[in-house]
Amino acid sequence: MRTAFIASLVFILFITVSSCRKDKYKPDEKIGIGGCMDENSPFFNSIAAYDDGSCQFLYITEYELVEYKDDEWDLLIGTNADVYLKVKRQTSSYWEFTSNSINNAGPSTAQIWTAPEQFQLLNETYQWELYDADSPPFDADDLMASGSFNPVTGGIGGAVISESSDGTTTVKIHFRLSQ
Repeated sequence: MRTAFIASLVFILFITVSSCRKDKYKPDEKIGIGGCMDENSPFFNSIAAYDDGSCQFLYITEYELVEYKDDEWDLLIGTNADVYLKVKRQTSSYWEFTSNSINNAGPSTAQIWTAPEQFQLLNETYQWELYDADSPPFDADDLMASGSFNPVTGGIGGAVISESSDGTTTVKIHFRLSQ
């Protein structure tokens, strides 16, 4: 009887232990740290082992000329520049945005162009150029200033601020976050 009792106890113990055993890995189980695995997102996590759906991306909404160098850009003395802006990826040969011209734009008055197409900004360096529109053949368009920016690494609070190399012109690129 005692042997039967011990055998029953061992059997119950075996059932209990084997039913509590967990598989170390299930095929649908995520292992490691989850995060955004797309480097074009400002939320990119280089140590993420799997994509957890947290990626968001920057989509351009507006271009703003905050200020430019106050200079005599036109043949007529006492007039402000007729400004237009161009933006492209530095590695591209084509301009992704070319604005319309704003005539007689004040050098310290913000000029805003709405993005006709809200394209995704990538984790790349972009360049911009600001021009004074003139009337050829009498006066060619003047390159007023240029600069560069990376929206993913430099974007804060819905905008990227970029100054020209001489510090006299500031352009602000506005964006929204979206998946």
